Parts: sequence; C-alpha cells; structure tokens
Amino acid sequence: MKTIVVATDLTARSDRALARGLALGAEMAAEVHVVHVVDRSLPTALRAHTLDWARESLLRDLGEQTGTPTRIHVRAGRPREDVVAEAHRLGAELIVLGLPDKDSQFRSVFADSTAGQIMKRSHLPVLLAGGPAGAPYARAVIGVDFSPYGRAALRLTHAVAPAAAFRLVHAYQLPPRTHLASAEYRAGLEADEAEALRAFLADEMALLEEHARTCGIPPEAITRLVREGPPFQVLRDACAEANADLLAIGTHGRTGIARALFGSVAAALLDDPPCDVLVARLG
Repeated sequence: MKTIVVATDLTARSDRALARGLALGAEMAAEVHVVHVVDRSLPTALRAHTLDWARESLLRDLGEQTGTPTRIHVRAGRPREDVVAEAHRLGAELIVLGLPDKDSQFRSVFADSTAGQIMKRSHLPVLLAGGPAGAPYARAVIGVDFSPYGRAALRLTHAVAPAAAFRLVHAYQLPPRTHLASAEYRAGLEADEAEALRAFLADEMALLEEHARTCGIPPEAITRLVREGPPFQVLRDACAEANADLLAIGTHGRTGIARALFGSVAAALLDDPPCDVLVARLG
C-alpha cells in the first residue's frame, strides 16, 4: 500500500483519524494525502476565509508530525462527493475516516453521516478510526463468511496490521426446526445436521487459515472462533473477549452496497462500533 487518503473535517474525531493515517503511513512507507473539502454553498467571502483557515490549520497540525511524506488538499465542493473523487484521482488504496462521536446529541445513523455517504460512494477500502494511534494495531477480529469478501478482509487486515494477532470469527444461525416430524426423528436429524455443519465449518476454516498463511500471516498469530448466534452480536462479543483494537468486515463494492454494507449486520456494527473498523471492498 503506497497511498493513503485521510479525510478530515478538522474536528476532534478527524484528529484521531489523522493520527492513525499518519501512523499507518509511517508503518507502511506510504504517502499520506490529507483532504479537506469546504462546503461550496458558503458565501464567497466566508468560503475564501474558510479555505485559508483550513490550509493554515492543517499545515500547523502536520508541522508537528515527522517521518511521513504528507500532502494537503483543500478545496471547495461537496464533501460527500469530492473526498471520493480526490481519493480516486490520487490512486488511493485506503481512505481513513473518523468515527462519529458516540456521545454527540447530533449523532445520526452511520448510513446518513458524511462518513457513511463517502463509504457508499466509493469502491475503496475504508478504515474508520476513533481509538488512540500511539501504537500499531495489536489484536484484530475478522468477520469471515468463507466468501471472497472474507478473504479480502483478511488480506487488507494483514496489510494494515501485519504484527497483530488475528481472530477469525464466523457466526452462523440454524434454520427453524419443523414441528411436523416426531421428536425422535427431529433429534436424529438435528444430530446429523450438527455433525455435517461442524465438518463443513472445520474444512472452511482450515482453507481460510491456509489462505492466511499464503498472505504471510504466521500460523501462531491465528486463532478461530465459530459460534452460533446473530453475526452482529457474535462479532461484538468476540471483540470484547479479545480486547480487539480493530474489527475487519468485508462487503461488496458499489453494486451491492445497499444489501451488503448497509444491511442489518454491518449497519448495526457501524452505528455502534466496538473499536476501529476496517471495511474491505471487492469489486
């Protein structure tokens, strides 16, 4: 990864994203581009003043940082659209955004936030950063579903957190049981189904671990968790149990955005994230 874009609105939440973006740039030898878009609907004089103030503020903040090649891009436009356009123009491989403040009285659902709209408009991977950036990520939980999206999340997580411990988590839910058969027949059927499911999950996890090793992740850095339950809750619990500082999930690109990223599982996670969230994209 050679190019990272950090989008900032010059608030405290963006300060945390900027700190993480600069840290990743230093860790990955990547160039960091800091993008701030001033609302072009502002009156002309106020817009010009705001553009000058934003440049000065960013230059002052970045002047205190060392060791990371950094460029500043300040422009007037529509933030939700122009951040994405700038990231694509720069050939970015990752966009870093600040997590919405949990305690803000003006907080909206993630899908309606500027961060949510930027993510919706882009096919690029996105890191939502809100935690301290004083050290590299150490404990990553990765939601996997044995699809290309889960493997994309695994690869991206290794790029962003190469020294972390990786917890591969798969949540499943069994279909409702029929009440038409006898209790004895249902018990036997459920036992057979449970055994088949265990075998399938073990095989799929083994394949995923093999893929992790081909990505350069050492076997001792990988643990697995397969648990029955709603995926949203299983992932939240796994983050709490592992004291994770990064949660990675995979999703479709633009085509499947409505049913993937803003489906019930991802929407619930992004509305109330347990830690920093890395969203890997495919297509």
